[in-house]
This record gives sequence, structure tokens and C-alpha cells, in this order.
Amino acid sequence: MSNLFPATIRNGFDREFDTLINSFFGHPAFNSRNTRFTNVATTPRANVIKQAEGFTIELAAPGFSRDEFEIGVDNGVLSIHVGTSDSAEYIEQLTSQEFAYSSFTRSWTLPKDAAPEAISARYEAGILYVTVPTNSNTNNKIVIDVE
Repeated sequence: MSNLFPATIRNGFDREFDTLINSFFGHPAFNSRNTRFTNVATTPRANVIKQAEGFTIELAAPGFSRDEFEIGVDNGVLSIHVGTSDSAEYIEQLTSQEFAYSSFTRSWTLPKDAAPEAISARYEAGILYVTVPTNSNTNNKIVIDVE
């Protein structure tokens, strides 16, 4: 840690601080080689925003390219998948690892009034925005004429 923030004076506290930080980031939840905790540490977080026109999903996924995202709808479930990982050669060269790129899938059940054919997505500044429009004719009030 001190390599990132060089100090002009090194004392015992600095070494203890480095040990504390390294032990924290060496925890299995931060170690991508431990498959038990990989999903916890590498699954991107998402916000779902309700709007008048439908929903927008904001998925925080920095470091990917647009081509790596696979987005699809199957049986009313929207899925976002990225199938990538650090190469074995790259992992062998690591002396310290605090982040990793690995595959993930996130899924959401679409509302009944969703319009899957009109879903759109854009990737900007590390955030994937997926817009799920809903049909505007969701008026629950129906007037029936008597003949």
C-alpha cells in the first residue's frame, strides 16, 4: 500500500498499516482465485429506476467493452451476461491482485406490461444503461358502453 502513497519517513506504524491493509485485501472475498467468494466480489451492482415510460437499469460494470455484453429476453426474464476472465498467463504474472475481470450474469423478471421488442441499451463511462419501456395503455379503468 505504501508504494501507492509513498511516505518520506518510514516507521513501525507504516509497516503495521501495510500489514493491516494487505491482510484485509487478502481476504478470500477479494481474492478472485477463491471461487466460493468470486461471485460476491465480481458481480456488478445495479440500480433500477421507475419512470413514466418504463424502467431503466443502471449496471455499474467498468472496464468492459460494449461488445462483451450479451443482453437478451427469454420467457419474460431480462438477462445481462459477460463471458470474460483474466487469462491464466496474466494471473501467473501477478504479484498482488486487488481486482479481477470475470464472467457474470444478472437477471430481472420483466413486468407484464413490458415491451421486450423495444428494449435498448447504451454503455457510457463504465455504466450500462438498459431501458425497458412499458406499454402506455396500462389504464386500469375501462368504460363499457351498453347497447
